[in-house]
Amino acid sequence: MPMFILLLSAAATMPVTPPPAAYRDEHTQERDGTKRIVRTAQWSDLDGGLLLVEQKLRPNPDDSLSYFFSEQSLATQLYHHALCEQDGMTAGQGEGILSGPDAIGGWSCEQEGDGHLPVPRLEQEPGSKSSSVGTLLHGDRSADYVFAYAPSGNVGVGENFRAHGSVRFRTTRAGNAEALIGVDNRRCVYRVSRYYSAGTTGSFAPWVNCIVHVPTTVPTETVGCIPWGCATDRGRVVAY
Repeated sequence: MPMFILLLSAAATMPVTPPPAAYRDEHTQERDGTKRIVRTAQWSDLDGGLLLVEQKLRPNPDDSLSYFFSEQSLATQLYHHALCEQDGMTAGQGEGILSGPDAIGGWSCEQEGDGHLPVPRLEQEPGSKSSSVGTLLHGDRSADYVFAYAPSGNVGVGENFRAHGSVRFRTTRAGNAEALIGVDNRRCVYRVSRYYSAGTTGSFAPWVNCIVHVPTTVPTETVGCIPWGCATDRGRVVAY
């Protein structure tokens, strides 16, 4: 069993059995009066099983939820680090925004430089893959570029699945770089944004935890943006 699971168990007390719904929310209030939602949902334990993980989320006026790494429990931070380390990346430090009526949870991983870019996938299906060779935005008068890759694969009806996209970019202009993973015309969305200085090369890997309730085929989408513009790639998920 990976060491992080042992640390996770020691760092927080988690329910032994999964909640009856796809997730469970607990509404809390900070000392300064700000409201938070502590959401418990199933994620991979990175060893072939499932693990209940909590995320502390900030409610927004538009009904989306914001995730900040620094506001999480030690157990959640350990899990986020481990999730990203399996792809040679680090836990995303920018604001993550979860939206859509069936979005259960999300994460982002990141790295700077020209390191290995993880393959987009559906976490529980080893045969899932990137939808294509990716799409590219390239400024003709600059060295700026964005590659976006969306996942494709098969999932079970009524089962949580975790979709993973990949974005690689270079920006010669200081500003925000962004990545988004969406499922079923953005019924489940997780997006992340972070400021970078001019001349940065880097990658994002956004995750979203979603569900499909009936047998059907739904689209997936990964979007990557830099100050020059955005690139979009599309895939599909078959629920059976």
